[in-house]
Amino acid sequence: MFMNHNKCTGGKGKLVLAALSLLTLLTSAEALPFVFQPADLCLGFRKTGSYQGNYECVVDLGPATNYVNLSAGTTINITQYAASQVDPDSFANLTNLSWSVCGYVFTTGSPPGYPKSTLWATQARPSFGVPGVPASRASSIDQRGASLSIESILQGAVVISSELSSNQDNTARFVQEPYSIADGQNYGAFMEDPDYPTIGDLGTSGPLDLNGNFVNLENTTVAPFTTAVQSDLYELRPSGSADPHTGLTNGAGYAVGYFQLNTNGSMTFTRASAVTVPSAGSVSSTVTNGFSPLKVVFTNSASSGSITSWVWNFGNGTIITNITAGDVTNTYATGGDYTVTLTVSGPGGSSTVSLANFIVASPSPKLLAQTLASGKLVLSGTNGPAGVQYRILTSTNLALAITNWIPVFTNTISSTGSYGYTNAATTNKTAYYRLVSP
Repeated sequence: MFMNHNKCTGGKGKLVLAALSLLTLLTSAEALPFVFQPADLCLGFRKTGSYQGNYECVVDLGPATNYVNLSAGTTINITQYAASQVDPDSFANLTNLSWSVCGYVFTTGSPPGYPKSTLWATQARPSFGVPGVPASRASSIDQRGASLSIESILQGAVVISSELSSNQDNTARFVQEPYSIADGQNYGAFMEDPDYPTIGDLGTSGPLDLNGNFVNLENTTVAPFTTAVQSDLYELRPSGSADPHTGLTNGAGYAVGYFQLNTNGSMTFTRASAVTVPSAGSVSSTVTNGFSPLKVVFTNSASSGSITSWVWNFGNGTIITNITAGDVTNTYATGGDYTVTLTVSGPGGSSTVSLANFIVASPSPKLLAQTLASGKLVLSGTNGPAGVQYRILTSTNLALAITNWIPVFTNTISSTGSYGYTNAATTNKTAYYRLVSP
């Protein structure tokens, strides 16, 4: 068994097992109780911190395609392990138990149609029945690191299994990994974050979510463990390759379905219902032009499908990401033409609507004041933005002007850029005036 001593995790000297050829795997299968093939799903159990026990567990769940190819809405029982192998054989109870499922594609076309470095990874749901922010697809190179970490978990299980006697907790599909002999090759060594060991992100080589945060592949039960917990399984084909489920080449991973760990230690998998690519719908705003600083409230309407994030790009360097629908506000501090883009994402993919030069913010024009012999005041100006509506406001108390401005005139800047206002009565000498739009 060849090991790569060049890579270690978190400065703890944990060895990462090098990739073995398929021939080596088949040869080893005859001599070792635990066996696996690339593109199998790997289920891992562990407890961390003060809850850490004597064992961790690795389960081979079989080919990932078996789960992908299930009919929509189908629920199956996970039979590759027995609940008793986890509790009481490996752990004293099921509380504070962390578990994950992951897998990888080793070579292009194996399984058929899958590109190299495709990943499968679970993500805990924030609450029962509620999917979280989807994992995001990345380049083949970026996803390669996660593939190697997943392979190391499985290869580590093979090595540890070879050092144990064959019994009910050391089989072709299940291996109980004692810490006493694991020597840095156990499930947790490759799953844990080097700085935060209770987080399972494949040593920070795992996928990110759509907000750019590392996905915690593990779901951890609480005490008392009285309600089943669920984790969504995402298929993450490398960005740039078309996902046959959604037709997209990047964005959110495809939600295959979800695993559910029950309070008795058994587990099921439910294939997701058919999903559709979400539609971004349309974008409207309270105003589309005016003087800077221009405050604009944007609304998304007619969007459809399962959407878990709304990413607004206002064109002036400001980007807002929401996980719920709702109006958003942006202020354009300087003049210019701004393109507004909204991208919605969900389990079925993502969709974008882009409005070129949708917001036109103009520098605030200046008012020139002239008092007539009659005492009337004339306000005027030139070089304004043609066609923009403007209003003249007045107040006799500057200290209270924030709330006491009174509109006295509304018009549109002429095609030549001129604008103005002549008051209809003798001007109060303590009056103040301002020009606003709209």
